[in-house]
Amino acid sequence: MAILVVLALVVAACSQPWLPDDVIADIPAPTTIPPVVPRATPPPPTEPPAGTTPDAPPVTTPPELPRYSATWQTNDCPMDVFADDVDRVQCGTLVVPVDRTRPDDGDVALAVAIVKSAAAEPASDPVVYLHGGPGGFALLDHDTWLFPEHPLLAERDLILIDQRGSGYSVPSLNCPEALDAVNLVRALRRCRERVAADGLDVNRFSTAEIAADVDDLRRALGYAEWNLYGVSYGTRVALTALAQNDTGIRSVILDSAYPPEVEAFEEQAVNGSAALRSLFAACAAQPACATRFGDLEPLLEIALAELREQPVTVEVDDPFYGEVVEIDVDHLGLAGELFGSMYSSTALASIPLAIGLISSGDVEAGMQLLAPLDGYSSNRRQDDDYNELFDAELAHWVPECREEMAYTDTNAAAAAIDGSAYASALLADLPFQREVCTVLEVDPADPSTQLPVVSDVPTLILAGEFDPITPPKWGFAAADDLREAELVLIPSAGHAPSFDDCGTELVEAFIADPVSPLDLSCADTVAPVDFDLG
Repeated sequence: MAILVVLALVVAACSQPWLPDDVIADIPAPTTIPPVVPRATPPPPTEPPAGTTPDAPPVTTPPELPRYSATWQTNDCPMDVFADDVDRVQCGTLVVPVDRTRPDDGDVALAVAIVKSAAAEPASDPVVYLHGGPGGFALLDHDTWLFPEHPLLAERDLILIDQRGSGYSVPSLNCPEALDAVNLVRALRRCRERVAADGLDVNRFSTAEIAADVDDLRRALGYAEWNLYGVSYGTRVALTALAQNDTGIRSVILDSAYPPEVEAFEEQAVNGSAALRSLFAACAAQPACATRFGDLEPLLEIALAELREQPVTVEVDDPFYGEVVEIDVDHLGLAGELFGSMYSSTALASIPLAIGLISSGDVEAGMQLLAPLDGYSSNRRQDDDYNELFDAELAHWVPECREEMAYTDTNAAAAAIDGSAYASALLADLPFQREVCTVLEVDPADPSTQLPVVSDVPTLILAGEFDPITPPKWGFAAADDLREAELVLIPSAGHAPSFDDCGTELVEAFIADPVSPLDLSCADTVAPVDFDLG
């Protein structure tokens, strides 16, 4: 899930390369791409000094900027690859400075996998998948593109990147301290202190640096152009890449857009509440659902009020691990599970029934309906790669704290909600989120990073009708400044609708021809949510 949060820490730049010697020793001889001068915003024009004429403005010499080299090397894949697919999945590492303005202060090694196309002669412009989170991963999910095989692979290679700090990339901003933590804020503080003691400046793990990594990778691999495919937070990376330098970007897909100008923390409660009300309206529009549940909002208010007054402990089957787990449920827990369930287009169908059961007192049955999305085992399993790498905590909080919480007005967030119990419960996350960012002490992002992105690159924007975390209005906001953008609202969908049938069809057609009008008929034929009536 793209859980919105932030982190802060000002750390002295490291005096030695951050990558451990044993990691560097295992990397084959690199291929060096040409040195890069970090991009900088041109200085504003200055008034000519006395004695000069408008036709002969003074000549200014730009400051000397550091130069750096990025290197690419192939290596064995860090994740298990099925024997049948060894020839289809090739891995490598991109090594770039942690801080491009201080290239001698250490490196990061970014894990990359290239999933080869089924075509004998693939198109020369691959697709680059930019994962969400922030702090998620891509390489460990490589098999989901092959089983079943994604239509994009019919003509193009697919490039997967574990963004800096995440997944198999080194250094990792994963926090083992958070495992079984009684106080998560203290655990994250200890994680930040450990990373700082290692000499790593976490401020360099920002969206801007990740976008620069993407551009360096294109040059390192020798592609003249490629296509960016971002989902959730990955859309912010794609938009930032467009803003920094759109050279070599043939087209862009933004699934569940998260543009830089939005106030994510301020809007989280009101957006979540609006999405759930839209789902209630969809139920009310279907006679069978309306007859079965009636007005769902009062039922939810009853359930939240009762759980606020008297939390309960229930047992549910955890679908991730096939075991029964015991969970404590209060009003905040119910609100969070409802919010999370709306990410999934399939889980949407069970939400009215879950609310009906919980409001009638059967909390266990209701919570079991909400379990299939993400289970209830909140603790990551350190012996399980998938769960260990699921969320690199500091890689998640750093950009969110720098780029969102630093600009969040808590009073505005409180004023925006409508007073419903559900919105109020969602708003209760904000003090925790602010506390995390306070103890992490990262630098606020430059205000220029908060501006809308303007571009002429062909762009497809997909939005899920019931997405609670990146609402459709954010897609429309991004489209306002992307002059060659087409936005498609996918009915009956939650978060990341490009993985639903219609979304996948549109992605395939757009990548094949980004400049011709799309056939949007699949969006017109998406069936309404098939609500579970019990």
